[in-house]
Amino acid sequence: KTAGKPEVWADSRQALCETVPYFRMPQSGCHQNDRHVYAFLFDATGHCREYMDSDVVIARAGGSMEGDGTGQMLQRKDHLMTESQVQSVLNDIEHQNPVVIIAGNRHEGAICQFPHRYNVLGWFKPVAVWAEKTLGKGAKVWTTIKYRFERLNPTISPWYAPAQRVLGEEEYKSIGAPIFQTCRQCNNRYPVMYLNGWMCLNADCGRLWKLASGEDAPYGRLHYHPAFLLTRRRWSNEQEPFSVRPPIPKIGATVGDNLTYINTRGICCPQCGRCSSRRLFKGWKCDNASCNYQNFPKHIPVKPEMLHNPWDSVGDNIGEGPALAKNKHEREHGVKVSVSHRLGFKIYTYTFEGVDGKFVHAVSNRAINKQPRGPDEMFAAMQQQDDAGMDLHLERRRFNGKWAVEDGDLMTAFSINYGMPYKFVATGASLPFTNAPWPVRACQADLNWASKNFLAAQGHQEFNELLIFAYLQGQKIEYHDDGESGLGPRISTLSLGGKAKMHLRMKQKHYVGCSKSGILNSERPVPGSIEGQAMYRKRLQAWQELQALDLSTKEGKSTYERRRKEMPKELGLYEKRSKKAGDLVTITLNHGDIVLMEGYEIQQYFEHKVAPEGCLRFALTCRTVLPEHLKREE
Repeated sequence: KTAGKPEVWADSRQALCETVPYFRMPQSGCHQNDRHVYAFLFDATGHCREYMDSDVVIARAGGSMEGDGTGQMLQRKDHLMTESQVQSVLNDIEHQNPVVIIAGNRHEGAICQFPHRYNVLGWFKPVAVWAEKTLGKGAKVWTTIKYRFERLNPTISPWYAPAQRVLGEEEYKSIGAPIFQTCRQCNNRYPVMYLNGWMCLNADCGRLWKLASGEDAPYGRLHYHPAFLLTRRRWSNEQEPFSVRPPIPKIGATVGDNLTYINTRGICCPQCGRCSSRRLFKGWKCDNASCNYQNFPKHIPVKPEMLHNPWDSVGDNIGEGPALAKNKHEREHGVKVSVSHRLGFKIYTYTFEGVDGKFVHAVSNRAINKQPRGPDEMFAAMQQQDDAGMDLHLERRRFNGKWAVEDGDLMTAFSINYGMPYKFVATGASLPFTNAPWPVRACQADLNWASKNFLAAQGHQEFNELLIFAYLQGQKIEYHDDGESGLGPRISTLSLGGKAKMHLRMKQKHYVGCSKSGILNSERPVPGSIEGQAMYRKRLQAWQELQALDLSTKEGKSTYERRRKEMPKELGLYEKRSKKAGDLVTITLNHGDIVLMEGYEIQQYFEHKVAPEGCLRFALTCRTVLPEHLKREE
């Protein structure tokens, strides 16, 4: 067990990366930029000769690893001294820049069993870089770059030291100074690092990793020489640059300061040290079950006029007449637009050649927005999260519909669902329309009205579900579709607050015509795809050839699968399989605007994303949830 407790820790990687400024790498174990390393994360299997004690960490450089099929990671190519990470560590050594080291509780070289999933050890000096040899994938020998780090401030006892001291003072003194030797081939000087004997550690030397006998040293585990482990490299100043524990944000004094990007990040609990993502719209709450810390800053309401730049208001719906929409579409790819006006809204209806469906943008204006219980009053009311009657219960949820703080993977934006359960959000995260805050019920009524008035009334089905997303500065959701099974053919969204850009494009498999693995798409091709009409006609002919096969026979199935593999190469699509489509329609969503999408093929062939541009935006989306979308108990 460790002697103390970490000052900073996390139980999910997402919480760690969203909280500390020195490590923001969701995948990599090294946070580096512009030839500087800021932090390393060591977890799970590292290297057979990695090492850690209270003051020293020895680890391999990152990268060059590959799975062997059994879950074990093995080196698959040589490390090079010219790699960016290695050069960054060398640069930090020369500039005496310390780095932060974080350890996971699965780290096989750990000195103790760490108490949490991720534990910040503190500041360390990078002091040495050298090369060794390792047996890797395919039983081949590869060059491995190693780093040595020493604790920056040795006067303070580390929290992660073993509760029992390993060596006494007299044993430390008896070990003596390290022994150095110079390579007779490259003239580089290295210490005796292992008990097996001295070897050259220069990656470019022909005597790399060779013992005095001329044979290579063993490629597996070796014991370090105690004198090498106990030697220390002193820096002129060994004071920590700053505390590894980020300060608590000071907010609530000016309008919108709790909505800025920096305050969408996590918080390090001042009571227990846990890193927690900003999961709640109204502020932070420590995710440690045994801790009661919370920080809900005062919110000064944002008014719609604050979200517009008066020097760039062309296209904003700030007047009482029809707005100048900043929309564009690709007519050469088969997109057509029609313009109409109804009850104050300017309505743009986009259609797509070969696709059964419509994409509608209804642009609001100041006269519509300021009506009683209209968008202005909705936007103001939805910000009153301190009022129990207006609490929307907005929080960041998981994409796959399951909630677990330990697993992380929270969506970027805050959300809540009302009405019928919807699979996009977590089970149990749907609240009834009954007694919901009035903007929720008003929005449901408004979007039902919009569906009947901006599209054909006879095709309307009452919306029985409403999903709210709240976006703070810098938050967005990338390309996706709303084509889950069991939903009605119409979807409608009301946009409140800051403006946003909405982008609609063809899905990659329909645009290119084959999967990333090179298999022809089985669905009917449509115009507007890669290389224009000529390629579309070739793809349509290929698709028709496949439709003519008799799939009820073994021969027909075999021919079908074979031709789906052959056709992308015959058509010249295989080498283009990773290309992504450009946007077919781009619209600017302003406060009070409504979007409708009609037709299953709109979701089948296209995907969309919305990128907010202001510091606060609400998107309220209504759907019709059909019985087949639900589980029996729902």
